[in-house]
Formats: sequence, structure tokens, C-alpha cells
Amino acid sequence: MLKLRDAENFDVDDYTTQILPAEIQPEAPPISGELQPPPKQLPDAYFFVGQITKVGDGFLLSVQLKKCADSSLLKEVKTPFADAANAETAGIQNATAMLTFFQTLAMNAHMNREKSDYAMDPHIVLTINKLFLKPNETSPVKIVLTDCDGVRLKNRKIEAFLQLKHGAVTVQQDTLVRITDQNGERNGVIGAKAPGVITYIAKFKYKDMMGVPHERTNSKTIVISGGEAHLWQLRADIQTERSTFYFSTDKQSGRWSGRRYLIRKKASIVFVLKADDTDPSGEVATDEIKNFNGYGEVYLRDKTINAQESAEVRTASGKLDLSQKATESLQAGFNISPTNHTFQVSVGNVQFGGTEELFAVRSNPYNYVHRTGVEYREGMGGGGGAPISAQMKKSGVYTFSKFERKLINIPENGVLVKGGTKGYELTKYDFEVRRVNPSGGGMIKK
Repeated sequence: MLKLRDAENFDVDDYTTQILPAEIQPEAPPISGELQPPPKQLPDAYFFVGQITKVGDGFLLSVQLKKCADSSLLKEVKTPFADAANAETAGIQNATAMLTFFQTLAMNAHMNREKSDYAMDPHIVLTINKLFLKPNETSPVKIVLTDCDGVRLKNRKIEAFLQLKHGAVTVQQDTLVRITDQNGERNGVIGAKAPGVITYIAKFKYKDMMGVPHERTNSKTIVISGGEAHLWQLRADIQTERSTFYFSTDKQSGRWSGRRYLIRKKASIVFVLKADDTDPSGEVATDEIKNFNGYGEVYLRDKTINAQESAEVRTASGKLDLSQKATESLQAGFNISPTNHTFQVSVGNVQFGGTEELFAVRSNPYNYVHRTGVEYREGMGGGGGAPISAQMKKSGVYTFSKFERKLINIPENGVLVKGGTKGYELTKYDFEVRRVNPSGGGMIKK
């Protein structure tokens, strides 16, 4: 059974969770159907198994480090001790040996990354000088691959997934494979011969210090303007996150319940909209989408324990759904009102699609359910407004940004239960609206 450590003090951040046996561990949810490329890979989990056994006149403390996915043994440390008075010293020696193991792994990872596909925690910086182009115009592209300690990762393979869309029609898509130079960089160009929206996704695959494969991504969207008049570009970058921990104790039975919940959603979409912008006052309002493209991903982790009798674990991930059915309900619009000195913008019905892994267990009578490949759907949206500044009037670029992090603290102290919920909610919006100035073929790439 899953078990959360009892804690009346909600200032404690770390609640230990016992790991389930390997044969009933949730696996990383597979991505299927139209979900290409897949979203960011889910983090791998590891767990410790410890036991004390009687050996002759003394005892033996054994601690094993295992991987959740297959219960494979990564490291085992054995420390003998004579009696209870020496148990704590044995525990310290055991922990020191395990920490030395981690330090050795980190050193090996540093050395291996110079001659192999290992990395610690890499980051992709994708820079495209111009995100608004005319047909047959190109913009320089620069990719910099850096590890967590600032070291540039040279001679590494990077995949660039490119897709050009006009409305809901995919004009062209391609995957370029490139190698970083001695400075951990790769330079190129991007553009298109015809109007549309290009999504550029840079991907880097590597192994961590445990040898587990991972993938990092970064993306940008480029608008290729057409000859049609009265077109506007709306660029939306939306990110939301919610993380909570709930814990309660039944005052009569003494049994407790708990829940850990985490969901992260992010999307970057560019819309081209048709607008009547002939009003002499400068009033512009529209929600008529002519073209769009983008990239996004969602990750969910939800663990629940009810009265120490049953438990459920849900893990899911997905990517931005750009299928025709999903995009038929996609909404985007803006309003520029010089008279009221306000700018309003919103994006709604953004859909994600993926798969979910479900595990549920009950102790009495014992029963468990394990399901994989369950369809997972999630949505998001956002918007807001800002006063029209002098800079907005001068540049013709209207922007709205929001960053908010709300703490969650909801105590519960009723007749039957005592507990509460703690956590946070994160919201980050960046919107930009500008006119598309009028200006066949596919993408220009290098």
C-alpha cells in the first residue's frame, strides 16, 4: 500500500511515499495516434529498500537503490553492527556510502558527456531573429545546447521538427538532424516561399547519470505574411501550474487520507486573424481566425489515499491537439479601443490530447486495477487586458503580460476530521498583437 508519513505540522514539505512493487508500478504513458512529436518525457523514479537482519551475534543493515520501472538494482550497501547502541552509527555509514555512490555517478557523468550522449540537466536556447517574415524571406536560427553547470555540449545531435501550416492544412513538414559545433551551437536559417505559420521545435535526446534516456525540447513559431489585407497576428504564450497536498485525519477512527496533485500545462500558439481595421478612430476587434500553428504539452501526476484503505495513482501526458476536430472549437480574439484606451485579448478552448496510466488498489478485500493507454484530454485558455500605452501606439505592437503565483492554504478542522490543503497556483501569460503587412511553395530551411 502507498503510505504518506503522518504529519500534523503542515510546514513539513517532504512526505515520504512508499514505492509500490515493480509489477504494479505505473509506467510512463505511451503516446499514440496523431501525437507527434511526443511531449516531454516523464521523470524517472527511484526508491530505497532497507532491512535489518540477524547475523550471528550481530546485525546487518542492507539498503538497496532500485528503479521503479523494472525494480532493477542500481546499488546495494551493507553495514554490519553489533547491537542497538550502534544502529545509528551503522545508518550514518550506510548513508555516507550511498552519497559517495551518487557523487561518483555525477563525476562519471561529467567525464562521459565529453565523449558520449550523457548530460546532467541540459537546456536548449532557441533563438530566431525575426518571427515575422515575408514570403521568400529568411531569418537566422541559432541553437545553443548547455548543461546545468553552464558547460556547452559540443558534437551533439539535435533534431529540428519543422511544420508549415496554412489554416488547418499542413503544407509541409520535415525533421532536420544537425550536430552542434565546438561551442555547443548550431546555426541555420528558416523561412517559407508562401504565406503560413511555421512551428520550429528543437529536440535533444540524452542519457542522465543513471543511464536513463530523456528528451528536451524548445519551440518557436514564425508567421509568413501573405498578400491579403486587414490581417493581424496574435501570439499567445500561456503557462499554468497547480500543485497541492491534502492531508486529513478522522478524529474517531484515527485513520488518515491524503492527496498529492500536480498538473503543468503550457502552449505557444500564433494566430493570423482577419479584422475590419478601417475605422478612423483606430477601433479594431476580431475573432475570425484565418491561420494558426503552435506547440504545447501537459503533464499530470495525481496520487490519492482514502482512509488508509485504498489508493489511486494517475499519471498522464499529452501535447497540443492540432487535429481538425480540436481546432474547430479553438478561440482567439482581441479588441483595440483607442477611445477607451484599452487593449483586450483572449485565447480559449486550447485542447491537449494524450494517454493516461491508472493504478488503483484496495486493502480489504485486496484488489487492484492497472490500466494503460487510457485517452487523456485537457484544456486551457487565458486572457486579459491593459491600458494602451504611448509605446503601443508608436510601435503598433499591443502587449499584455501576467505573472501570478497564489499560495493555497485551506485548513480543515471540523467535527469529524482535522487537516487541510496547501500548495500553489501559477499563471503566466504573454500576449502580443500586431498588424500583418501585405507582401507558392514550401519552407526555406538550413
